[in-house]
Amino acid sequence: MTEKLAHIIHIFDKSTDSVPYKMHDNVAKFSQRSSIKFYKEAISYSDIFNYYFQLFKLKKDEESTKKFLSLKNWREKILNLRNYKILDNYKGQILDFDWVTSYDVIAEQLGLLEKNSLFQIAAIGITKTSDNFVLLGIRSVMDPINAKPLVEIFGHGLIGFPPGGNVSFKKTYVSNPIKDTLINEMQGEVGFFRISSYKPIGIFYANKPGPSGYKFLSLIEIDASLSEVISINAKTNNYYTKLLENGNSINKSREILKTKNYPKDAWEHNPMFGIYNDTKVLKNLLKISPHLFSGIGYGSLTTYLEWLERE
Repeated sequence: MTEKLAHIIHIFDKSTDSVPYKMHDNVAKFSQRSSIKFYKEAISYSDIFNYYFQLFKLKKDEESTKKFLSLKNWREKILNLRNYKILDNYKGQILDFDWVTSYDVIAEQLGLLEKNSLFQIAAIGITKTSDNFVLLGIRSVMDPINAKPLVEIFGHGLIGFPPGGNVSFKKTYVSNPIKDTLINEMQGEVGFFRISSYKPIGIFYANKPGPSGYKFLSLIEIDASLSEVISINAKTNNYYTKLLENGNSINKSREILKTKNYPKDAWEHNPMFGIYNDTKVLKNLLKISPHLFSGIGYGSLTTYLEWLERE
C-alpha cells in the first residue's frame, strides 16, 4: 500500500548545490485549458475561475464544486515543468519551466482535468534543527473552528515535513526557484529562523492523500533547537485560534500574526514535533507507522533516507 503513496524520481549527488533551469514566461499547454486570452500579461483570474466553475457544475459534483469555491481567493502563477519526460532518466539536464495558474492546479487536484495534465512544481524541506532533530508536523486546516479536514486533497491529519509549498513563477530569483521558495515558506510556516545550510536531496512524485505531483526535496539546517520551533508553533496556533474565536476573519488574523512576527501560515502544521536525525530511527518510524503519512510526507522521508545512504 505504501508504494502507492509516492515514488522516488531522482536522487542528487551530495556534491550538488543547485539544479540547472530555464524560465519561459508563458502559460503551459494542456487539454481543457480555458481561453488563451485569459492568460495574457494581466491574467483574468475571474474568467478562468468562472470557466472551471461551470465545468464543475456540469459534472454535478457538489462536493468538488464546494471545495473549488472554498479556494477562490488563491490567485498565483505556479511553476510548471515543461520537459517533464527527462525526469524518467534525469542526469542533470536543464529543467524548462513555464507556468499555470492556481485555479488550473486546483482543477487538476479535484479531478476536473485529466491526470498528468499539469506538472506543477512544489518544494519541500527536510528541516534539521541545531540539536539534530528532523522537523515533522500534522497537516492541518486554515480554519480550525469551522473547516472540515480534507484528507484526500490536502492530507489533513497526516504527517508532513515543514516547510513546503508550490513554487511561484517569477522572471528572476534571488538564488533559485527551490531555495527561494523554502526561505519564504520557512518564514511563513515555521518561523523567522536563519537557514544556515541548504542542499538539494532529490525529486519524488507524490500521490494522494495530500497534494500530488512532482516535489523537489532539499535539506535545510536552521539555527534553532527543536524546542524553540515547537514553542513558536504552539504559541502562534493558539493565538491564531483565539483571533478567529474573537470574530476576526482568516485574512485579518493572518495579517495580525505578521505584525507580531509570528509565522502567518503556522496553521499548516499543528502540532509540530521532531524525531532524532538518525537513519535507524527514521526507518523505524516508516516501518511501524506508514499509515500516518500523507503522500508528500512518505515521499519526503523515503527520498531523504535514500539520499543519506548514498556515498
